[in-house]
Order: sequence, then structure tokens, then C-alpha cells
Amino acid sequence: MERIGFGPRLGAALIDMVIILVIMSVGTMIFGVSLFGGGLANPDMFDGASVAGLSLAAIVLSIIPLAYMSLEVFRAATPGKMLLKLKIRAEGGAEADQNTLVKRFLVKNSAALLNILAAVTTVSVLSTLGSVVGFVIGIGCFLVLTASRQALHDRVAKTAVFKTAQ
Repeated sequence: MERIGFGPRLGAALIDMVIILVIMSVGTMIFGVSLFGGGLANPDMFDGASVAGLSLAAIVLSIIPLAYMSLEVFRAATPGKMLLKLKIRAEGGAEADQNTLVKRFLVKNSAALLNILAAVTTVSVLSTLGSVVGFVIGIGCFLVLTASRQALHDRVAKTAVFKTAQ
């Protein structure tokens, strides 16, 4: 079984990004927040007492991509990977167990998790740490270009992405 390199993984990530943007666009319409405008779609509907509601909306909207990406824990693939017939497996090609997939998810999404924690706790250093971790994980994705075809989060979790049989 051959590990998959950068191109197909990027393609799956782009498919996932489009799906997430559609889901978040619907979510922003529900909360009345503009996804692309950087603010409220209808500022008149919010008064000072609604700041907490807006904060809740921001937290919920930041959780949506994580919930979507959690499919990698339960299905060993996101819809983008499934469409391209890719699957996360253990390094040797065997099925990855649940604990391995959870470890990979936590490492891969650690920046987002730290930023959500920063928003919930209002501890700003967590946001800074999330940015640094996000940079490291982002650069670590380019390790897929090496012979092992494993991103940093794959190396930590001892996983790789393979083409499925069907």
C-alpha cells in the first residue's frame, strides 16, 4: 500500500475547506454575523446586552470546523478524503485504532483548540501559543513532501494517509 503525497492531500483539504465554508455561511446567517465582512450582518439587532450572545456565536462558529474535522477520528477520513478515496491508517498501512486517530486529531488541531480555549477563558497567552503552534503545524504539513510522506501530525501520531482499495 502506497502512502499519499502532497497533491491529493491538498485536494482533499480544499474540498473540505469549501464544505466548511458552506456550513459556516449557513451558521453565520443563523447568528446574523457576517463571515466575510468581519462584523455583524445587522448591527442594529445587537445591543450592549447581546455581546455575550455574539461571543457565544463566535465560539460556536469556531467549533464548526473542528466538529467537521473530527470525522477523521470516527471515519479515518473527512468527506474530502473520502471523495478522493484516501484514508488515515497506521504507519504500516494497518487500520488505525481510535486512540491513534484521537492523538492525530489533537495534534493537527491543537492551534484551533488553544484558540477556542483562549476565547472561553479570556487568557490571551493561549491565543499567542495557539498562533505559534498553528505556524509549526502549518510548516509541518510540508513534511508530506519528504520520502515518508507524513506531515508533522502524522509523525507524532504514527499515522499516514493511504489510497483506499475501493
